Amino acid sequence: MSEQTPYLSAVVTSRNDDHGGNLLPRMQVFTSAFIEQCKRHGLAAELIVVEWNPPPKRPSLADALRWPQDPGPCRVRLIRVPPEIHRRLRHAEALPLFQMIAKNAGIRRARGRFVLSTNIDILFSDELMRFLASGTLEPGRMYRIDRHDVLPDVPVDAPVEEQLAYCERHLLRVNTLEGTFRVEPEGLWQLDPEDIAGKDSGIRLGRGWYPPYADVGIPYRWAHTEAEIIVLPDGSPGSGLVV
Repeated sequence: MSEQTPYLSAVVTSRNDDHGGNLLPRMQVFTSAFIEQCKRHGLAAELIVVEWNPPPKRPSLADALRWPQDPGPCRVRLIRVPPEIHRRLRHAEALPLFQMIAKNAGIRRARGRFVLSTNIDILFSDELMRFLASGTLEPGRMYRIDRHDVLPDVPVDAPVEEQLAYCERHLLRVNTLEGTFRVEPEGLWQLDPEDIAGKDSGIRLGRGWYPPYADVGIPYRWAHTEAEIIVLPDGSPGSGLVV
């Protein structure tokens, strides 16, 4: 395992309680892919997994997940926050995991030059990993990127390329700076039933648009000074013209 100072600390939190269903496979996809992509792109990173309030009758995440013998330039650190610490907080009986507090515990212990706070069921694109590995992050800045939600059943043991290809073919919605939008199979953003353009109009909206509103009796959208309008001359998403 590399002993160099990490360039990036990726911080996540979880517990082995099957939150949201199929939790361990989703975590396995994330951890395996992140470590493999760090090796592929030469990203000196550490993956900090904060195991908050672990259930007493279930294996720890260290035992429940598979970890590579050679993680390459990615260190893996598991930080355990025991139930007695959890019980000190208000509403501990109702919330088994305080996500933001747990992430903060990981961030405070991070050793990297930069910190990425993320979730345990995320796959990063190779484009993003290449950017992170390029060493061009600037101190004093906060970076964000759109998140694409996909159908479940990402193949757990498939190579990263196949996992990313599955995600591209099974898009559900995209979460942008302006809002959350459902997407069509080809990746274009869907229009709402009550919108400023009809579904059969041959028009789709892209970057720069906010979700539709109808509080004045007719639908309208706010937009940035630069916003995309995609014209589909023959109705085919593959022939769109962006204006």
